[in-house]
Amino acid sequence: MRTHRLFRLREQEFIESCRSVILTAGGDEIDSLNSLAAKVVHCPAPRYYVDIDYAYRMLLEIRKSGQWPRRAENRRMWQEIMSKTERAMERDRSLSLIQAVTQVLVYDGASSYFIDRKTALRKLQKYNRTHKATRFFFAPR
Repeated sequence: MRTHRLFRLREQEFIESCRSVILTAGGDEIDSLNSLAAKVVHCPAPRYYVDIDYAYRMLLEIRKSGQWPRRAENRRMWQEIMSKTERAMERDRSLSLIQAVTQVLVYDGASSYFIDRKTALRKLQKYNRTHKATRFFFAPR
């Protein structure tokens, strides 16, 4: 079981971002789930969807081994968290690693959802299958 990730919250906020993108972009740019997915993967996310304790252990392991995750989006997320954590520790030298990680995860937003377009499209398709009343619908042109 993956309890270190906040999957349900990420799914909910991802769908909210999709709705927000549709409202702000208008009908010209977004005319399919594919174009919506392509647009939303570049939107900032309200938070990192990772448990604080898990993030702390991951950063310790990355520092110790020097090895980053293999998946590109996952690696990009950890590099961003590490960078923000190090900056927080430079600004306030009294912060420990766990305090800096906590500060980053609680107060900083993420630059994206750290998913690729294909994953975003699958999430949207699954949402449409399971939420008929509120599904995303695009009129044919």
